[in-house]
Amino acid sequence: MSETKSIHLLINWCKLYQVFFWLVAAILLIVGVSSATLPLVAKALLDHMLDQDQETMMVTMFTLICIISVRIIANYFADFILRWIAGKLSTGLQTLLLEKALALPVYHFEQHDLKQFYIDHIANILKIADLSTRVFWGQVKEILIFTGLVAIMFYINRDAAVLGIFLILVTVLIAQILNKGPNHRNSQSLAITKSSDLFQQIMKHIRSIKIDESLFQEKSNFYQRLEKQRISLLKPIIGNFLGKLLAIIVFSLMLIAVFYYLLHQYHLHKLALSEMIAMIVAFGLLAPASARFLNRIAEMDTGRIALQQLNEFLSLQTQPPREGIALGTIQGALVIENLKPQGRDSLNDSSSHSFLTIQPKDVVALTAANPGVLKSMLDCVLRFNQPHSGRIMLDGIDIATLKSEEIGTKVAWISPDMPLLEDTLAANIAYGTMHCATEAQLTAIARVSHVADFAREMPYGLQTRINKDGLTSSEALKQCVLLARALLKNPAIVIIDESFAEFELSNEKVDHALDVLMQGRTSIIISTRQPMIQKAQKMVCIDDLMGIPSANNYSDFL
Repeated sequence: MSETKSIHLLINWCKLYQVFFWLVAAILLIVGVSSATLPLVAKALLDHMLDQDQETMMVTMFTLICIISVRIIANYFADFILRWIAGKLSTGLQTLLLEKALALPVYHFEQHDLKQFYIDHIANILKIADLSTRVFWGQVKEILIFTGLVAIMFYINRDAAVLGIFLILVTVLIAQILNKGPNHRNSQSLAITKSSDLFQQIMKHIRSIKIDESLFQEKSNFYQRLEKQRISLLKPIIGNFLGKLLAIIVFSLMLIAVFYYLLHQYHLHKLALSEMIAMIVAFGLLAPASARFLNRIAEMDTGRIALQQLNEFLSLQTQPPREGIALGTIQGALVIENLKPQGRDSLNDSSSHSFLTIQPKDVVALTAANPGVLKSMLDCVLRFNQPHSGRIMLDGIDIATLKSEEIGTKVAWISPDMPLLEDTLAANIAYGTMHCATEAQLTAIARVSHVADFAREMPYGLQTRINKDGLTSSEALKQCVLLARALLKNPAIVIIDESFAEFELSNEKVDHALDVLMQGRTSIIISTRQPMIQKAQKMVCIDDLMGIPSANNYSDFL
């Protein structure tokens, strides 16, 4: 994607917050005008002091102090708004990142370290959010200040510039003190680690999410979790703002003391010319503004590179829906013939003949020395990937002729470590956009899957919110909810995947709910545990099926 398109895309992202950006522009205009006004007000104050006009001098002095206070408060208020926008923009872009990742083929991330992938991209997102807010609008502010002060310097006597050097040093020192903010790196790193763990968990179960068509719910849950992190990061910023506000008050009192000291020096006939003091004020404001402007140029280049890298990922092509025939009610018979997944063609001899038949309502345990071979085969069955050769028949129909979404409506893929949404128990059961469950259906499913047994002990029953209403889900409850989710879908084929975690078969409720789910359905078990494999009617070694030598002896399991 070209740099111009990247900038246009960034502008579109920022349009959501254009009202706040207009507010920031108005505040920064106040900052620019007040900065340019300061040298003139200082000059007027000194002129009145020279004329010994005490009443006008006091009014001018307090006017100057008010302008300084308004300028600093407006500056910090604009910074606070920009930080808020940056947090919202970052949350939105992280959610967009997850949405894109879920839309890509499942095999896209097989060669990636998901956690490192997310950390790299979130670092780019933070740079982009910073570029769109603090860096860009900071440059606008410095340009406004620079333009106003340069005009004033041409108006004031330039001979007073020599004495301005001292005031430049003082102003730079004060600016460094006031601009020194809290270090957010530790809290930000912790937030990145938490969100990357959540991202990794979601992507690990991308197959279940795609089958259930639950992208919207996962995206919403992900967004809510990020919002909570954003609010926690915002609290120290508010404390920093109040601390700086106190510093402004102290600084204003110091200015009053300075002006009274100048008044005393004036009576002693030791005051410099008003033009000289005005030039000092102008140089004092111009010097740090110019330094900040130059420092941000490097930050803009870093943000530009981060924007291009993020756009490269977002511009990746997703799989379009495949056209084909629709399925009605199916029995769940599977026939896999001479299957060679993509990239696996060297695993078996092209002359060999492999044939696997799974009858309707069969419970089959699939094993393999190489789990990747097994997962590749199932990816072909579920049309996440296209086989290199061979065919797969579902109830006598070649799945290559089916619509891409048809498989997902007939299959449930369950892994016991899939995280629940931070929502009600009922919403977690009614998972996936295809579900239009009534309250009666949810109640019946909850009762069969034993979720209702847990819900009776909760304050709001099935409407109890996980991690909010004092409920921290136990492992048994979570697994019963996952099984209830599959029961509500009423699939013809069930895939029980223990590749990453194990079901608590020692828990009677979990064990019974699992048996209810597999009863009367074609079930495929992916496990190496004897208690789980013993639930199967037969076991098939994929290594033997695909002509791969295997040293494992699985006969002892059954």
